[in-house]
Amino acid sequence: MTARSAVAMSSRAACVTCLLAAACGAPTPAKDATRTTAGGAASITEPAHFAWKAPLTVHVTEDATKNGNAATVSYWLDVCPKAPDLLVVTHRDFRFVTLLGKPASNPEFSATLAEITPLTSAIPRFVVDAQGKVIAVEGVPELIARLRAAFPGAAVDQVAQRLEDPAAAQAINASANERWQVWVQAWLATDPRTIAPQDIINPHRVKLTQASQAQNISDPSGSGAKLDLAVELTTDTEWPSVRPWVATSSKKAKLTLNGESATRSETHRYTFDWNGPPDAAPKCAQ
Repeated sequence: MTARSAVAMSSRAACVTCLLAAACGAPTPAKDATRTTAGGAASITEPAHFAWKAPLTVHVTEDATKNGNAATVSYWLDVCPKAPDLLVVTHRDFRFVTLLGKPASNPEFSATLAEITPLTSAIPRFVVDAQGKVIAVEGVPELIARLRAAFPGAAVDQVAQRLEDPAAAQAINASANERWQVWVQAWLATDPRTIAPQDIINPHRVKLTQASQAQNISDPSGSGAKLDLAVELTTDTEWPSVRPWVATSSKKAKLTLNGESATRSETHRYTFDWNGPPDAAPKCAQ
């Protein structure tokens, strides 16, 4: 991917981003079903409560597939106290592990990675309250600064100006928020009575799933585009602390514009290593 093509892709994706921001709320939970514990199956009765204890750090491996193109990246999450009852979650040490099924160290990827790493690693920070809900997203100016540094020139200035628009910033926030959604926020209101016995991994781990579909979503920017969207979220998470071990989001979107349609699919699988090296300390501001 060249710098020019990356900028062009950003421009063409603008209305798609707006549509996804409008559509990607939490999927509707599956139909309620009363859980039974016949035959001595494990019992889950305590309601969820967010219990990430700051400061902490956890290593994450993310396997992503977008329109058939696969990549594996890794990074650390630092969870730091911000104020009474608030946490800041920051990504750091972002690196590609594989790209298109090959090791990212392959020399053929060096130029591509030099261009895309500054952008893909510019993930805004999440400000999270004591209940585990994102109340703010910080770091969009840093994202724009990385964009300008990676792709200098007049063309990228136009893209950066669009990103500085309040509506675009809202779309960026919504997109960044999606990962916290599948990690934690989608599960906070889960009624333990809806967790089926076969989804109880052990007394402290459960598998949770949510799915939703939306059709004929109109682009709020007025482009005339329509979107059909299907989303499924799953997680293997600790209960009741909602600390994920494996979380997956799968999205399939059909965009229709000017009588033409295109389908896009995207899957992210996040694997958390909560048993990382004991000397791995979070980088929190003093």
